[in-house]
Amino acid sequence: MKREKLRRLLFVSAACLLSFPWLTPCVGIWSAAGVNGAHDSITKRDEPLARLPTKQLKQWAAKPGPKLTVMQRQTIPRNSLITEAELSAANGGRNAPRPGTLVGKGASAVVDGLTYTLTWVDPFTWVSQNSMGMEPTKPRRQLVLCESPFVLLEGNSIRFTRSGKNGPVLLARATGATVTVITPDGTFTARAQDIHFRGPSQEVLLEQPYSVHSGRQFLRFPKDGSLVKLNFVKRSVSCSGTVFD
Repeated sequence: MKREKLRRLLFVSAACLLSFPWLTPCVGIWSAAGVNGAHDSITKRDEPLARLPTKQLKQWAAKPGPKLTVMQRQTIPRNSLITEAELSAANGGRNAPRPGTLVGKGASAVVDGLTYTLTWVDPFTWVSQNSMGMEPTKPRRQLVLCESPFVLLEGNSIRFTRSGKNGPVLLARATGATVTVITPDGTFTARAQDIHFRGPSQEVLLEQPYSVHSGRQFLRFPKDGSLVKLNFVKRSVSCSGTVFD
């Protein structure tokens, strides 16, 4: 008799759990958005500049950027681009880490797991294919290319090599990338499908560039295969094609 009652209790509990998302659509996906948004707000994992190593850099980063010199229709050889074969040949290459401490990453993993669970038990998600953009955010990989000026490379993926274990970066290639340059006069950034760096160097190469932004300057580029060089010491932008200001 007791076993029969236990079986009924388990069956009713399972039925309630499975039917709850269908009886209350959107609860899961909105709960996931709330949990993930609160976590991002507290940890600032969606604000990479909040993790700058010094107070001075944070102060500089808050300033509008300096005026950049722009040069159009410059010769930029495509063989300057870094290939995957080149990275693999150089000691196999390495993947840049994601920001955060081991404890912080563990906490993020727990929150992301909870968010995914809340999202995917909601049938509304299956219909919408998460078109509302409520997936958990994930901090992008980061790599410091230069200390003075401070040059931070971010990307969905970053492959790089160093001179020795902790020496300067020799080669780096980021995909879905942003490079941020912090100077005493402020910050300027550039976005591109791929960003390449050959060290030691004062410049990065933007492949399929999207934009360069500094203060009131907002430079855009045509989708014609143009290459862009950003010299972060001379504060100059060179483009093989046309620049739209």
